[in-house]
Order: sequence, then C-alpha cells, then structure tokens
Amino acid sequence: MVFLLLSLTLTGFDTPESMISDGEFIYVSCINGSPTKKDGNGYIAKLKMDGTIVKKDFVAGLDAPKGMWIVDSFLLVTDIDRVRIINLKKGNLIKTIDVDGAHFLNDITGGDGKIFVSDTKNNVVYQFDYTPPSGLELETKIIVTGGPNGLFYRPPHLYIVTWNSGKVMFYCTKGKEFHCLTEGYKQLDGVWVEGNDIIFSSWDGKIYSLSGDRKVVLFKNLVSPADISIVNHVILIPEFMEDRIRIEKLE
Repeated sequence: MVFLLLSLTLTGFDTPESMISDGEFIYVSCINGSPTKKDGNGYIAKLKMDGTIVKKDFVAGLDAPKGMWIVDSFLLVTDIDRVRIINLKKGNLIKTIDVDGAHFLNDITGGDGKIFVSDTKNNVVYQFDYTPPSGLELETKIIVTGGPNGLFYRPPHLYIVTWNSGKVMFYCTKGKEFHCLTEGYKQLDGVWVEGNDIIFSSWDGKIYSLSGDRKVVLFKNLVSPADISIVNHVILIPEFMEDRIRIEKLE
C-alpha cells in the first residue's frame, strides 16, 4: 500500500508572515515590504487546501499584516498598531481597531470570548473581550519579558514563545502565573498546540514539537519559518525571508 503525503512549496508570496485555515481555505498574511511601515502594500492571500490560489490579493490595502485568528466567519489580523477584522465570506475589511500605545503587534489568538495580541517591542500581551464582529474591548495587559511573539490560547492557558529570549512558556489566566516549559532557542516565532504537543517554529530553521519532557524536530533546513498553524494534520509554514510557503502533511 502506498501512502501519499502532501508536501507543497509555493513561491511568489511577498514576505509571508502567518498562515491559518478554516478547514476549507488557507489564508496567508503578506507584509510585502517593511514590517513597520504603513504603506498600504500588505495583503491577505486565499488558497485552496491543495495549494491552488483562489485570489492572491483576497484582501488588499493593508500595511504590514502579521498574525491571524479566525472567529466564526471573521478573520482578525494584526497590523502594526491595529487589529483588522475581515469578513471571510465577502473578503472585505469591516473594521479597524486602534490599540493605544502599540508598536509592533505580532500574533493573535483567542477563545471563550477572549482575544490575545502580542506586542513584541513593548513586551506585552493585550487581553481583550471580543464579541464578533463589533470589536475589541481592552481588559488587561500582561507583561511578558523577552519579546513575546507567537501565541496560542487553550483556556485557561495562554502559550507564548518569545523572540528575544527564546523561551516557550504558558500563562495561566486564572492563577495569573507564568510557567517556563523550555528555553535556549533562537528567535522563536510561531506556536500551535495540537493534542498534547506544543509545536513551535524557530529562526534556526527548525520546527519543534514538545510533549512533556520529550522534544523532537519535526522539520529542519527551513528559512525563517514564521507564524505556523495546523489543520487536519496539515502544518502551514510561511518562510518569511524567502517569499514562499509550505503545506506539509504530518504523519
């Protein structure tokens, strides 16, 4: 019996930072220029799960879109100092929410009516109350030293990977305590929790999986793997500096 594993590498994406899927389509945030400049060049691409491009500029006119999260039929996207809310059914921007004092909004995650957004330069994670699609109401700020980057929320735990200090940790939203799970990595970017596995990307070119004390390397020889996600045993990997993305089936 032959098992065919999906393995696709697609080029032509302009500074892809994040990938996420609703199970039917894949969305890719493309900065297309400076990650800090409000130049209107950023866009969201839409693909089928087999890698076929539905529309490269599915949503255009953004600045430097990075992390994405889907709630119902709405896509929430970080964009420098704002959160954009996009209607996935129509492909239109319905709301832009300014985050006062933000400098480098990066990843975004949520659950149970909460949304969390990392600000890597400010060493903070913003916690919001969210009722789609009306908007976000700031609830609190969580101070995270070391440059918080990737986020994943599995209530009550907010998993965080840091860019500067290379740590994988979680913050208990009930006990308001941090727990470091592992450290000593180089420039951690994305994180996803699948079952009992914490999967995270590092700019050392690897994607790791951590389950308890057991750590394995899932992928290596990547270039700048950024904000990853997983859907139906498929991992989505943007390679930031290479203008390309990968769609890989997990065994």
